[in-house]
Amino acid sequence: MATSASSVRAARSSIELASNPRLHGVTATYFSGRARPAAWPVTTLDPVNQRAVWALCAELSGHSAH
Repeated sequence: MATSASSVRAARSSIELASNPRLHGVTATYFSGRARPAAWPVTTLDPVNQRAVWALCAELSGHSAH
């Protein structure tokens, strides 16, 4: 199976974040697509969106949202 250049670019930041020893233990930080710390998108801070995502994750995993 051939790997496209776009899939390599898409994976690059995830690989960097997962393998960089300087980031070991870093939590609650949002990173840009270039693996740089960035401000959280406003939509992620909205409590209504947070509850909706939590409920969807619970539904998809078969667990209770409470």
